[in-house]
Amino acid sequence: MIGPPDDNEHLVLLLSKELFRRGDAATREGSRFSHGIAVSHFHDAAETCARAAALKIRTPVKPEATFLEYWVKTNDWAEKQQLSVRLGRHAEMGDLNEARKYFKHRGKLTQPEYVVGYRATTHAFLVDTFRDFFLKDFDSISSVTFLRELRVRTKLEEAQNALAASDIKRR
Repeated sequence: MIGPPDDNEHLVLLLSKELFRRGDAATREGSRFSHGIAVSHFHDAAETCARAAALKIRTPVKPEATFLEYWVKTNDWAEKQQLSVRLGRHAEMGDLNEARKYFKHRGKLTQPEYVVGYRATTHAFLVDTFRDFFLKDFDSISSVTFLRELRVRTKLEEAQNALAASDIKRR
């Protein structure tokens, strides 16, 4: 069974999104290491989300689990518990993991054309996992999403939408 949200779940989801956003920003930088840094951020975003998903369904996984163990343990546990949720894109996440290791441990710079793929794969993984495990839309999630006061949340969401549409009116 998928458990209720814990007190820190929203913070972990926001962290995952922020890490992805930082990786995305790094892809547009022109520094020598920016693409490797982007890969590291994408990896951290995916790992943060995968760990949160594992905890959401109460997967018995140790805190020191390796990156890809989250996919194996979570999916095995979900099958054993007869849950319909799964962490997807295992093979692609393995490629991302290798790219991070090559950059972090061997100093091998990541080629820009590969970073585009890692970004797309990580984004798709986050979208799917946020939707399937947390019933949230990754692309629209913000700290406003988690406000409990409906009237305040609605007003702030309206303001966010107006900013996104460049439709700001003076009042």
